[in-house]
Amino acid sequence: MSSPTQTNGFDPYYKIVFLGKQGVGKTSIIRRLVASNVETEYVPTLGIYYYNLELEYQKYNYYLQFWDVSNSLEYQIKDFLHNTAVTVLVFDYKDKESHTYVNQVFSTIRESNPSLRVLLVGNRSKGEKEKPPKYLKNLVVENNLIIYTMSPQNNSGMSLLLQAIVQDLPRPTEKE
Repeated sequence: MSSPTQTNGFDPYYKIVFLGKQGVGKTSIIRRLVASNVETEYVPTLGIYYYNLELEYQKYNYYLQFWDVSNSLEYQIKDFLHNTAVTVLVFDYKDKESHTYVNQVFSTIRESNPSLRVLLVGNRSKGEKEKPPKYLKNLVVENNLIIYTMSPQNNSGMSLLLQAIVQDLPRPTEKE
């Protein structure tokens, strides 16, 4: 588990890295978590975008920095994992290539940092109900992972994801 990283010498923050194939909804999920809005027009992420969120959870203040990483930078994934508290792997239920991508990236993460906490997020772009993808079944079972299913367009599953992100982080300062 990673400890907080200093932002300005006063407030610690936790680095949360979002990875996934292009077009699976990483940016939409992050924007819904941070700003409660989702763009209706798809614009691919180029490089890395950072989003900050201050969150009160169980009387503690958490400063989260979400890293929205373009998969065009996948050759640098190991570099992005440095000082990361949680990695969120995002796939789209309807995109089988995104399932393969998640399997490959999970292996890279484990090689680089075997103890890094990984959350698996399935995006339901239209809000339809989906069964867990058969291409991810072994990954889920062998690594005791839970799939957090959500739809940013419908604001479904967002609070569960935030809770999952912060629940095992070291406790920061108590809110006064």
